[in-house]
Amino acid sequence: MNKANVIKMAAAISAMPRWVTALILADGASFPWFETTTWKIVSIVSAMAFAIVETYAAAYIMAAWRTAQKRPKKVLNALWVSVLVILAAIMAPAIYVNTFHASFNDFSEGFQFTWSLFVAVSTFLIIGGVGYAENFMLAPKVVKSVPDAVDRIQILASRNSDKFNKFLRTSDALTPSGIAEKYGVSLSTAYSWQNRKLAVINN
Repeated sequence: MNKANVIKMAAAISAMPRWVTALILADGASFPWFETTTWKIVSIVSAMAFAIVETYAAAYIMAAWRTAQKRPKKVLNALWVSVLVILAAIMAPAIYVNTFHASFNDFSEGFQFTWSLFVAVSTFLIIGGVGYAENFMLAPKVVKSVPDAVDRIQILASRNSDKFNKFLRTSDALTPSGIAEKYGVSLSTAYSWQNRKLAVINN
């Protein structure tokens, strides 16, 4: 399982306590374990895990931003900023309450609803943002030498054969968007080239 899938799974699992309480309330039932010691421990552990996941997700999106090109770079930048803003918006009220010995109930209902919405959106933002960023991460294997792959060029059909042959021989570690930019092909063709190269090398 790659890093992106680990982050997405971790985000879903660490948010599970919130989803359990929300869905129970949505069914019209009351949640019976709010005040139990076990539930408090589960809540603390999941909150700590989610904070780590959100920070790691922001770092993952930024890493993808460094290798992306043109419009995807702008989208990734927006996603990265959004994750940081959501994280700050979630943290700020709790910091205020603990610092000034206030109560969360002192905030208006509108503020409390908005804050709750930020908490809910954060899970989807992480999963969606990391899923998008995954398309622009460097290939997991950097090819240093591909003599065996070059010997098998003839078995790989390509409409852009000259460009593909040049790409197959290079040791550059490029993302699909980088391949498309460098060789002047479509993004779908770049994905196909990358997959074919990895398949040939791994055989």
